[in-house]
Amino acid sequence: MKPANKDEIAQCVVKVSHLIHAFPRVQELDINPIMISDDGYGIVAVDARVVLKPRSETRRQGMNAQPV
Repeated sequence: MKPANKDEIAQCVVKVSHLIHAFPRVQELDINPIMISDDGYGIVAVDARVVLKPRSETRRQGMNAQPV
């Protein structure tokens, strides 16, 4: 197995964190597995599951949300 490109993995984590910040209704996110291409560049989420919070709960939290 070839080593993965750590910068690609870090970018994936950053993009997922931006997604969570942009969509405050996300309560749970399960991505499994994440596959890295043979050349070590390029990442694919093979399967993902997203659970959303009820809209009413999101509205209450959104009023107090602070940008990161």
